Amino acid sequence: MTDNGEDGIAEALREKPDLVILDLNMTCISGTEVANALEKLGVLPATPLIIATALDKGVRSTADTFGTVALLPSPST
Repeated sequence: MTDNGEDGIAEALREKPDLVILDLNMTCISGTEVANALEKLGVLPATPLIIATALDKGVRSTADTFGTVALLPSPST
């Protein structure tokens, strides 16, 4: 588990996770960029993705783009 997008990509490749829980608001690179990288590397869509984020603008569209199995928005969205 990490809060750094670049580290998250490396960890996903190394650990071969059963599930990815991704915040779209991450350090170094955005969660959307992480999801794009994981898709290009073959981690997604083979691994289920859950997006948990406090961001609200465009979140549903991003979730749909990556075939997210669940979207956990902040309570205010």
